[in-house]
Amino acid sequence: MAFCLLAIGVLLAGFNLFPEQLNQTQSPMYAITLCLLCIPFLVLAQTNSRVLQACRKVVSSLFALQLGVSMLMVIFVFALDYIGQQNINNLMTALLLASIGVAVISSANWLGSDQYQTSAFVPNKKMVSSAKQVWVGSIFTNVLQWGSLVITGFFISTAELGLLAAAQRTSLLIGFVLITINFVVAPMFASLYKERQMRKLQNLSRLACRANVGLAIVPVIICTLFPEFVMQFFGEEFLAAAPLLVVLSLGQLVNVATGSVGFLLLMSGHERTMKYITISSGTVSICLLVTLCQMFGVIGAAWAMAIGMAIQNLAALYFVKRYLGFFPIG
Repeated sequence: MAFCLLAIGVLLAGFNLFPEQLNQTQSPMYAITLCLLCIPFLVLAQTNSRVLQACRKVVSSLFALQLGVSMLMVIFVFALDYIGQQNINNLMTALLLASIGVAVISSANWLGSDQYQTSAFVPNKKMVSSAKQVWVGSIFTNVLQWGSLVITGFFISTAELGLLAAAQRTSLLIGFVLITINFVVAPMFASLYKERQMRKLQNLSRLACRANVGLAIVPVIICTLFPEFVMQFFGEEFLAAAPLLVVLSLGQLVNVATGSVGFLLLMSGHERTMKYITISSGTVSICLLVTLCQMFGVIGAAWAMAIGMAIQNLAALYFVKRYLGFFPIG
């Protein structure tokens, strides 16, 4: 939470000091401030989501992670459109209300669970060390996913950046299948590994992989064969993003097809390895982004994102085989 508050301060100062570079869309400062105020509540909801996941409260966990804010925003957007008040300031206000609502609900779910305890804090050096590795890896994961758009913005026009952002967000719907299944199987991975039941761990990981592919294959086919049909929901001006959606969907297909490799490494005590995989793939992705953007424009940026995602998952797949002795696919 302290880190996110510091980040808010830095971003707020940046928007005030360098408005031409950071605010090319000329968004009102009021809307930007509201957007930044959402961050601590989103962080709290994300933290609660992981705790609820550990308690095996899957629905509550998914609500706190992604579904809650999205569902509330859909309601708010339709309501604002119905009363004719859909503007950037009102939308950011709605986002802040949705973030606060999800943070409060997820906190209540956690405090009301039978896992919540108020006993004295006992330091756990091993757990702290493990958490640090995961934290660093998560930072680079977010840099790879969201920082890519910021970096790309230096090399392409604002219109092209909007097309890329829309295509990326749409392709992430494919990866949501993986997130949902991971929330169910991740605690099981940890239990089976702790009990050294490697055969059951292998079978469960392969079952999860088949479920991922089975659920994701339809949206992948739709996004790759009929990208214009998908992008037209954003408006006629977004039809130009169809090739970007195809490229990013192929990257998501690799993500889904390799299975829960990231969680397998994390749940089996290989956080450090996963951290280095994330840092390495993120660095390669950023280098590709800078190079391909200058050579091929926005389509080059899409390929850089897809390749970076594929490298991360294939590297994790290799280390799962190396450390656990099996491939979680098949």
